[in-house]
Amino acid sequence: MKILKHIIRGTIWTILGLYILTVSLIQIPSVKDCLGRQTSSILSEKLGTKVHVGRVDLGFFNRLIIDDVVIYDRQHKEMIKSARLSAKIELIPLLENRISISSAQMFGTDFILYQTTENEAPNFQFIIDALSSKDNNNNESSFDLRINTFIMQHSSLKFDRYDMAPTNSKLNINHIDLNNISAHISIKALNEDSLNFIIKKLSFKENKSNLQINRLSLKMEGNRRKCNLHDFTLKMPETDIRIDNINATYRFKENTLV
Repeated sequence: MKILKHIIRGTIWTILGLYILTVSLIQIPSVKDCLGRQTSSILSEKLGTKVHVGRVDLGFFNRLIIDDVVIYDRQHKEMIKSARLSAKIELIPLLENRISISSAQMFGTDFILYQTTENEAPNFQFIIDALSSKDNNNNESSFDLRINTFIMQHSSLKFDRYDMAPTNSKLNINHIDLNNISAHISIKALNEDSLNFIIKKLSFKENKSNLQINRLSLKMEGNRRKCNLHDFTLKMPETDIRIDNINATYRFKENTLV
């Protein structure tokens, strides 16, 4: 029995030692740069477009930190630009084709999105397609995401429909310009069949209309038949709206809401 305990203890310390050695090696600047190039290559192949990654840093307890990320769209224009992305990934769910992230942060991120015409796909559609790609074995989507805590700070988002005229001093969903985005979100489930998330706090300012959201919070649970919205709160400079519960039922026909 003592021998077995020594073997188990020795195995644990060996694995821990190798992990610490790996993390220590990754702190070397040249290694970080090399990992950045490799990550760029992998993401470029997965998304089918150019991706630039400055540095990759592996912290303790499965924390991954990526600096200076730029993702280009299929027209070779900058689409997403982020100063830093950070995530703590749980390893066991990866073996089951699930992505489970205990915490994720996004700092200084700019989204430049657009759509040429109503019949043309938006420039970010290829990322959605890549994430929802079918599994080769069962022809079902392998995308199953869970993020306990997601935080975004100092970020912005622009979207334009090029075939639609802009409007002055009015909110226009075809021309959106958000800045000072701050978000604290928990995604319990996100896949083809169900959606379960909590917006603990979301705030931003829309430049074109001067719309300012000081705080938006809610809980949402839904599937392909119904959805429930709880504890909705919206605070603006001169507006305060609170709704306890909203329920909705609907149906899909060939992936189209009818």
